[in-house]
Amino acid sequence: MCSSDLYPLAYWALMGMETGLQALLAVVAVQLALTTAHSDRDHGFALWIICAAAFLLRMDMLLLVGAVQLYVLWQRGFRRLLSPGWLAGLAVFCGMTIAYGVFRWVYYHDLLPNTYYLKLFGVPLAVRLLRGTAVLAEFARDHLLVLLTAGLGTLAFVRRNRRMILPAALFVLYCAYSVYVGGDAWDDDLPIRANRFIAFGMPLLFVLFNATLNEVLAAWRRRRETAGDDPLGRCALAAATIAALLIVDGLWLSEKSNDNWREVALVNRPPMTLRHQRVVAQLLAFQRFVRPGAVVATAW
Repeated sequence: MCSSDLYPLAYWALMGMETGLQALLAVVAVQLALTTAHSDRDHGFALWIICAAAFLLRMDMLLLVGAVQLYVLWQRGFRRLLSPGWLAGLAVFCGMTIAYGVFRWVYYHDLLPNTYYLKLFGVPLAVRLLRGTAVLAEFARDHLLVLLTAGLGTLAFVRRNRRMILPAALFVLYCAYSVYVGGDAWDDDLPIRANRFIAFGMPLLFVLFNATLNEVLAAWRRRRETAGDDPLGRCALAAATIAALLIVDGLWLSEKSNDNWREVALVNRPPMTLRHQRVVAQLLAFQRFVRPGAVVATAW
C-alpha cells in the first residue's frame, strides 16, 4: 500500500507545475531500479528511458538519475550491469541530453535554465542554507510522526530489507537539495505543507512508511506463529496508512486542520486563485490595446 502527501501534489500539478509527473517518474524509476538490482530481470533500457524523461522534465532530476543508476551499479556490479539493453539505454540518454543541451544553447544561448539565475546566481550560499534549513524544519515539524516512523523503521529493518535504501536515499537527497537551493519561491506565501522540491518525493516516504508497517506486521505474525491472510493485521495496516495520510495533509493533529479540511473539500478557494483572477483581468484589458490576432501570454 502506498500513499502520499495528496494535497500538495494535487495543488502543484493542477497549478501547471511538473510535480505530479516528477512523482510518477520517480516511483517508476525506483521500481525499475529495484527490480533490476534484486532480480534476474533486466530493465536497464527502460530505466534509462525514464531517466531521460526525468532529466528533460527538470534538470535537477539529474540527482534522481545518478542515485538510481549508482544503486543498480552497487547492487549488481559493473560487469553484470553492462548488458546490451543497459548500454542501449545509456546511448539514448546521452543522445537526448546532448541534443537538449545543443537546443538550449542555440535557442537560449545558455545551458542553464533561467530559474538558476533567479534562485541561485549571486545569492550567498549561507543565505540559501539558512532559509532552506528553516523551510525544511517547518516541513519536518508538520510531518514529524510519519518521518519518525519511516526513518526509525528504515534504520531498524534495512538489513532485512535492503530495498528500503534507495527510496530513503532519494527522499533525503531531495530534502538536502531543497536546503541547498534555499527552499521554494513560494514557501513564505502559500500554506502548502510540502514545497515542489519535496512534494514529489512524498510517495517514496510512504513506501518506507508502509514497508516499516509491513515488517512490524510480519514480526507480529511470527510471534503469534500464524501464517496466511491476517484480516486484523491488514486492517491495522490500512488504518495506520489512513492516519498518516491525514497527518501529512494537515487534516489531523494540526492547528490549521479546519482550514485544511475546507481547502481539500473546496469550500475555501485554493491559494493564489484570486491573484490569477487579477492577472486574467489585466490580460483582457491589455488585449484591447493590441492588434487583432496578437498573442498575449503570462507566466501565471
